Amino acid sequence: MCMKKKRKKTKKMDKLTLHFIPFERFINLSSDDKTSTILEYTKKGKIIIIESYLDPKEQATLITNVMGNIDGKYSGVEMISFTRKDFQKDNSFYVRLRNAAIDLLSGKKAGLTIVGPANIVKKIERNPEMIMLSIK
Repeated sequence: MCMKKKRKKTKKMDKLTLHFIPFERFINLSSDDKTSTILEYTKKGKIIIIESYLDPKEQATLITNVMGNIDGKYSGVEMISFTRKDFQKDNSFYVRLRNAAIDLLSGKKAGLTIVGPANIVKKIERNPEMIMLSIK
C-alpha cells in the first residue's frame, strides 16, 4: 500500500514593495501635495518610508483625506510618524541644544514616517529600541 503525503497548499504572496522618499523630495511639498503623494502610493498597495515626520496638522489632513477615499478597494492606512527625540535616551540640555542647532542649520524636520495600506499592514509599533512593522 502506497501512502502519499498531503502537501499543504501555500498561499502565493504578492511582492511587498517599500518605497523610500528622501527628505529633499518631500520637504518642498505643501501639506495637500504630501497627502496626495501618500494616497497615490498607498492606493497602489505600497508601503512608504518618508525621511521626515508629519506634524499633527499634516497627520490630521492625511487622515481626513484617507477617510474620504475609503471604498471597497481602499481600506485606509496604518501610519506612524516620529522625531529623533522619540528615540533619544539622553535628554540633557547639551543634547537638546545640539539637536536644535542641527535642525536649524539643516532645515530638516528630522524624523521618519511610515505609511502603508491597511489591507497590507497589520500594525506598526515602536518602542524605545526599535520599530516593528507587521504585515497581514
